[in-house]
Amino acid sequence: MRRVARSFAFVCIFLLAALDARAVSLIGAGDSGSCNLAPPTISNSPGDLCPNGTSGNAQVDNSTSYADFAWSITNGVLTSTPAFPAVSYRATGSDPVIVSVTVTDFGGCTSTNSVTIPIRTLAPPALQAYPAALCPNGSPGSAYVQDTISIAMYNWSIENGIFTRPPNTADPSVSFQATTSNPVRVTVTVTDFG
Repeated sequence: MRRVARSFAFVCIFLLAALDARAVSLIGAGDSGSCNLAPPTISNSPGDLCPNGTSGNAQVDNSTSYADFAWSITNGVLTSTPAFPAVSYRATGSDPVIVSVTVTDFGGCTSTNSVTIPIRTLAPPALQAYPAALCPNGSPGSAYVQDTISIAMYNWSIENGIFTRPPNTADPSVSFQATTSNPVRVTVTVTDFG
């Protein structure tokens, strides 16, 4: 009987050692040191933004590979819920917008990536005015924007004069008249379709 007891003890020790080794390998597989989740790929549109302009959109490519999404933004504001695979946003200033997402896969591993969206600026519009000089309360002059293809809206203002017809935000031209002997200053601020 002594021999059976030794054999039984040996078998139990061997099984316990084998179970301990397996338990260690299972515990090791789930710790944070073994997570190696590649950063998610982000697609965004449009490629640039105007300050306080229309919204942009970003989305995680292959979103079905992830269980959770957490979006954040710098130099802008999120305009949709930040817990989905896609998000809408807009710029709030003149600095580039940075949109970031942290994804969590179905195993609990996380990874983060960001995309930087530059701020678009428009060149000053080319403005032409006729005639070159006006007399106070004399004949009217006119001004117009030369290149109007990419312009959606015109905001006209005047100093030392009046518009002879109300300016229209869809009209690239205005008529005006001098009201003093000081130079007339006609200004237009344009907005593009973005």
